[in-house]
Amino acid sequence: MESEETTETALGHASELYARLLEYATSPPFGERTAANVRRVTAMTEHHDGCTLCAHHQVGRVLALAAAQIVFDVPPLGMRLIDRYADWSAELTDQDRGLLGAWRTDDIHGVFEITRRAGSGVRVRCLGNDLEYTLHVDPKAAMPRADLRTGRFLAGHALPVGEFWMLAGSVELYAPGERKAMLGLMAELVRDAPALPFRNPVIVEQARAALAAQHQEFLRLFRGQGVARVGSALVEDLDQLWASSGTWDSWWPSLPLERDLCDLREALDQGRPDGGTWHPVHDLVHGLRILGTSYGMLADLHGSTSPISPVTVRQVSEVLDTGHVPGFALRDLAERHPVRAGEIYRAVLGRPGFTWAQEGAAWLRDRAGDATTHPGLVWMPGGAMPAGSGKPDRAIAVPHPLGVTFPPVPVPVPVPVPSGVTSDEY
Repeated sequence: MESEETTETALGHASELYARLLEYATSPPFGERTAANVRRVTAMTEHHDGCTLCAHHQVGRVLALAAAQIVFDVPPLGMRLIDRYADWSAELTDQDRGLLGAWRTDDIHGVFEITRRAGSGVRVRCLGNDLEYTLHVDPKAAMPRADLRTGRFLAGHALPVGEFWMLAGSVELYAPGERKAMLGLMAELVRDAPALPFRNPVIVEQARAALAAQHQEFLRLFRGQGVARVGSALVEDLDQLWASSGTWDSWWPSLPLERDLCDLREALDQGRPDGGTWHPVHDLVHGLRILGTSYGMLADLHGSTSPISPVTVRQVSEVLDTGHVPGFALRDLAERHPVRAGEIYRAVLGRPGFTWAQEGAAWLRDRAGDATTHPGLVWMPGGAMPAGSGKPDRAIAVPHPLGVTFPPVPVPVPVPVPSGVTSDEY
């Protein structure tokens, strides 16, 4: 266990490095992008009833939040600013690089319940993965230590610093009575970062067990993989699948259409624009997928004995190029028809000696990259379901923060962007 003096030194260094990251976000050529994000965040928070800050402090909080988003969020194109800073800055020490390496992969946007004091910090339980952490608030944040009381909740961005974590950027503090709302808030955050709960091995095993049970129920209801369904019949079967076990209330099914269930039902009820059918498939790791005509064509081809024509080669190549059929569905079809799969991929890949039994698994790895590291379900903390999930009785209460704090961030000074460089290049 680190001594208090060592912890204070490490915390101070992490705080300074974090401030430099935010300064980087306000420097050219990124200042214009950060300023635009400040305007966006201001528009989103200007009607926030729980905030009691004066105008000056509110501006500081918004700037800190907007700059942090630019640093850590993945942009539409290019690198995150933290990745760019870590890879290209020539002024970083080995200690800086170690911290940045951890912040790039292990940071947590979450809600933390304070369980007890721990030296100059607090011991907390993350509602997103049910694990405990020792947490310190950024020294630059104006939050009195007396506010960190047992039972209260902290919401913010936690960064690993050796054996402890630093809560940096915009911080919100909530009363113990807001637990239900906090679970709902964490559920929304987990929807955007579904891998967070799987840092807990117990949750991983629970997810595997839930998927195994769901897989068996899927096979019973749908009578096999990829069996064609029209929209109305598929909706009925999906409703039965969701209702088949109360133990799934803590899980959000990972659907390829990335719509809430109520929107998915509406879309399926309308049928396919081309009048075709849907093909539901289920995997013990990836969960449920609802596929379209591309899968149907592949399924028919695997079950056929017709020669592989040039037209067929072109059709399969187009399906593989678009990626509309996931690797596990390709594998399932091939394993059910291994000889035929060998014929298909010999022709499509132009590899005369290709056989599925000997080369299929390696080809899929090369095509899909590293295997998924966690089950294809999203864990909903505390059994809370997100708003709009098709379960109106699970509506999330609105939390009321006790206070908001922030670290000082320099106000960006407009600087002309160098010729040939745009603010989008990050």
